[in-house]
Amino acid sequence: MVHKISASAVIHHDGFTVFLSAAVSSSGELYTWGRGNYGRLGHGCSEDHKVPTLVAGLKGVCVMVIIVI
Repeated sequence: MVHKISASAVIHHDGFTVFLSAAVSSSGELYTWGRGNYGRLGHGCSEDHKVPTLVAGLKGVCVMVIIVI
């Protein structure tokens, strides 16, 4: 399921790689998008995502910090 997040809801965005970007909403939800090779986005598949997509496996977990390597 694809969720769009507004810029005002993003408290941290790490998009300094050409392969993927990640953002944490003000409520602690993790969203990722970009190239999905090898499951790197955390969505349980290798598909690319062009828009911010909620990482469902972390639903209910409050993400505080993200680091994209």
